[in-house]
Amino acid sequence: MPVKLSDAAPGSPEAIMARLLGRLQARVPVFQRYDDYYDGVQPLAFASDKFRSAFGNRFREFSSNFMALVVDGTRERLEVTGFRFDDPKGDKDLWEIWQENDLDAGSQLAHTEALIKGVSYAIVEPASGETPRITVEDPLDCIVATDPRDRRKRISALKRWIDDDGHMIVYTYLPDAIYKYRSTRPWTSDATRAVIEGMAPSMAGHETLSQVKFDRLATDGENWPLPNPLGVIPVIPLPNRPRLKTDGQSEIALVLSNQDAINKYRADALIAAEYAAFRQRWAIGIDIPTDPDTGRAMEPFEAAVSHLWAVPPADPNDPNPSPVSFGEFQATDLAPYKLMIDMEVDHISHVSRMPLHQLMGQTQSVPASGEAIKSAETGLIAKCRTSEVFFGDGWEEVMRVTLRAMGDARSTMRTAETLWRNSETRNEAVITDAVVKLWTANGGPNDRPILESYDEALNILGFSPTAIERMETERELVMAEQEAKQAEAEAKQTEAEAANPRPPLSVTRDRASGVTTIGRVPRVG
Repeated sequence: MPVKLSDAAPGSPEAIMARLLGRLQARVPVFQRYDDYYDGVQPLAFASDKFRSAFGNRFREFSSNFMALVVDGTRERLEVTGFRFDDPKGDKDLWEIWQENDLDAGSQLAHTEALIKGVSYAIVEPASGETPRITVEDPLDCIVATDPRDRRKRISALKRWIDDDGHMIVYTYLPDAIYKYRSTRPWTSDATRAVIEGMAPSMAGHETLSQVKFDRLATDGENWPLPNPLGVIPVIPLPNRPRLKTDGQSEIALVLSNQDAINKYRADALIAAEYAAFRQRWAIGIDIPTDPDTGRAMEPFEAAVSHLWAVPPADPNDPNPSPVSFGEFQATDLAPYKLMIDMEVDHISHVSRMPLHQLMGQTQSVPASGEAIKSAETGLIAKCRTSEVFFGDGWEEVMRVTLRAMGDARSTMRTAETLWRNSETRNEAVITDAVVKLWTANGGPNDRPILESYDEALNILGFSPTAIERMETERELVMAEQEAKQAEAEAKQTEAEAANPRPPLSVTRDRASGVTTIGRVPRVG
């Protein structure tokens, strides 16, 4: 029997679904705007009415996209390299799960969406006898509700999408069960097309959300509702630098107005350049003809690159002839537009803590030194490390839920750690030299070496746990091979000595001279 969301009983799964759908739909316009700005779809926001009446939609999608640089410049420095639950070197099996779910690329997608919109999500699906499936989700299609008393406790979640027939599919996740629904009627064709193009479903052209009817959705042999064997919500938020009452911070929201200003200044500069390319001229001392039909003044000359302006000579009989002169107005100076754009880019750099050289490229003829670049990136590195804290919490919870699905006792560990690649711009030669000095120097407790572990040295050099394990394996193989060769050589030497034993040594001492003579006793026969 179809279920209408407006008729759902308070506290029922349908009421929870209606509430989550409403919250999800309310944030779609904001998130979609951030998504558009990242893709470079940026309407001219600061154009005046006079500007619009003069140029219409000529510059409707004109943009100089700095938003992608702000997001990508941060995301490029966020790379997960492993997890440490109970193995100090990093849990190898968890990294294998990560690889099986293609999360090297998937995590980059999740981080990108979170940096654009403030949050993204991951869903863990148990698989009987197989590695649990982990997928990353867009916040335009997914949402999680948490306990007001404890933001770490998830109480419900929802995911939606449009199927091939245009119906909306909705999964509502609760701790004990998963409720699946399908809209009774197809969604609007416009919304379906939008979903195919990668956009979120829109309520435009459809009845209000409370009037939408849904049917229960169950595949063959599947119970409804589907029991949730995990006992927890398998949808985990991955927020970007959240606050207590917000899911996360969009990097684009902070500098969106600066991007609008840049687009306006660039449009103004293009218009000024177009008019300045064909300078306005003036003439003095000529008669302006009039149109005999309208009585209005007519253009005395036809302006074109290939045309020459000429006027007849003055009447020689005129005692006071008017001198004819021509001139042109001063060219428009476009430098102020560049200064205004540079100022807005500078503001973007300060607000987003993105170094100016990453937004503008090399801004001086002499490249900056390594120390200058490192100093300029201080704010960005601090922001990345803050993002790593919150993203790391999310990925650790993803792994805990995955271990829970596998029945692993580590699922209750709260001391887990996400391992990240160093986000700093580093001088590898300097770092390597420092590690060599730490390896050979003493200064630890009881004057022991500061670095006692080969793994510690490789970790400082920035190698991932997987790379360290591979290098350790190769090193052990080389050492084993060397030991085998050495043992083989010693065995051959022992055999040779057994086959040809040396004569025993003879020691004699001359008491008169005090000289001691050492020699071998000749072998008899």
